[in-house]
Amino acid sequence: GEEIYASANGHLEINSGTTLDITAPTVDINASTAVTVDGNVLMETDKKIYQKGAFMQSSTHQALTLGY
Repeated sequence: GEEIYASANGHLEINSGTTLDITAPTVDINASTAVTVDGNVLMETDKKIYQKGAFMQSSTHQALTLGY
């Protein structure tokens, strides 16, 4: 079943039967230590991941570019 659950140990869980969609112009995740993804990460073609001037970018040629 689908549910949003707040456990006693401070975890907020969102459980979905198949897919969880988040649609917004900006999605802001503020984690003080880490963001963990247990599964594959799929990026749309020609999108970038930025971090303080550096970036990773996928291309239509199935290449991953690292830049600064």
